Amino acid sequence: KVVKTGATFTQLFSMYTYIVIVTTFGNVLNVIIQALVGSDGLIKVTSIGYLFNSDVSSPLHLLEVFFIWELILVGIGLQYTAGIRRMWAWIVVSLYGLFIFIITILQ
Repeated sequence: KVVKTGATFTQLFSMYTYIVIVTTFGNVLNVIIQALVGSDGLIKVTSIGYLFNSDVSSPLHLLEVFFIWELILVGIGLQYTAGIRRMWAWIVVSLYGLFIFIITILQ
């Protein structure tokens, strides 16, 4: 509605459904790896902080690989499905990602 694209609700819903499959796969993978490793379940093993062995309080633990992948897929999907120009698609995705990151830090 805000951008006024030619994409229908069904097209956008389908796009986002496929993207949610990626994040769901990431969550399932995290649970399986945590069960195999014997982790406490509080730290996602696919976070950037875990991969670089940073301190648990580091903001890098908030950046999860599958969340970054989700943002990239949303940016590409907005370009091809909704027909939004590349610059505006990435501005929307960047603002969304930054908003989610700030909300996660404030929790």
